[in-house]
Amino acid sequence: QTEEATHGLSPVERDVYSILRKATPKTFDDFIALGYTVPEITAALTMLEIKGMIISMPGGTYTRS
Repeated sequence: QTEEATHGLSPVERDVYSILRKATPKTFDDFIALGYTVPEITAALTMLEIKGMIISMPGGTYTRS
C-alpha cells in the first residue's frame, strides 16, 4: 500500500484497508480483531467499497480491488 492510496481515509478505513490483500480475502471477524466496533467496521467497509478500493466477495469476504 502506498501513502497516496490511503490519503484521505479515516483511521478505521486505513486500518481495514491495510490488512487486505488481493490474493487473500478477509472475513468480518478479521476486521473486528482490529479492535473497532461493528458499526465502525461496517461503515469503513461500505466507504472503501464506494470509493472502489475494495470488493465484497461471495461468502461475506472482502479483498482489495
